[in-house]
Amino acid sequence: MAWRRIRFSRGSKPSAAAVLWLVAGALSVAVLAAAACGGSDAATPRGPFSVDVEDGTPVGGPQRFDVRRGDVVDLRVRADVSGDALVPGYELSRPVGPDEPTQLIFPADLEGVFDVRFRVGAAEVPVATLTVAP
Repeated sequence: MAWRRIRFSRGSKPSAAAVLWLVAGALSVAVLAAAACGGSDAATPRGPFSVDVEDGTPVGGPQRFDVRRGDVVDLRVRADVSGDALVPGYELSRPVGPDEPTQLIFPADLEGVFDVRFRVGAAEVPVATLTVAP
């Protein structure tokens, strides 16, 4: 592609072709910048992972969810009683209840094994295990 020099004299207006070249150049830069930010290291959405809690315990027992560091975790919790969904270690907490399921979306930027808990009052029950691998 040959570069074209566009000259403007003082007080003159740019031609339609000049504006078109300018816009095309700006779009090219934007596309290249977006491609550089994406690539193979882009976060992979994981989930939705679902946990249903009845009478304060997970239906079917505690779940197990495996993700890789850098993934985006989509965790959904439904319960028949009011409480809080917690992910200690990530310091996440959201209210959940019979008429208000909750959704926790967060980047898995810490490696390790983390409990997902359901808290009612002072009692906390593990409802899932989240494993974040390198």
